[in-house]
Amino acid sequence: MAIKNLAAEDVGFPVFSIGDGNDGDIFSFTSHQRARDALALGLEI
Repeated sequence: MAIKNLAAEDVGFPVFSIGDGNDGDIFSFTSHQRARDALALGLEI
């Protein structure tokens, strides 16, 4: 498949279903907590 330029007005904006937030986690900070724990451990050594 060849590469071709697409005009923004031809492509349009993406459309996402937002939902009401009751069907799952909106955003999970578990990876941030693991990174914070790893940094704390590294700073203690």
